[in-house]
Amino acid sequence: MLKTQLHPHFLFNTLNAISTLIHSDVEVADRMLARLGNLLRISLEYSDWHEVTLTKELEFLQCYMEIEQARFGPRLILETQVDPEVLNARVRS
Repeated sequence: MLKTQLHPHFLFNTLNAISTLIHSDVEVADRMLARLGNLLRISLEYSDWHEVTLTKELEFLQCYMEIEQARFGPRLILETQVDPEVLNARVRS
């Protein structure tokens, strides 16, 4: 479901944030760029799939939230609690 977040405005905002951070915090900008690359890789890798494991969906979510965390800083707090028994469950992508 999070693939719907990869609209042009998300990409534009992320690239704009990286462009700004590259002058003030190269390490954070580099980490954001790496997460964006991971997010795009996952999105393309599973673009034709109708279902993925919850583990894959959470991996996608983690990359997405790390980008948002870099953009919004301490204003954004995310906590996930997932029962290990459901990690192989199939979810619609």
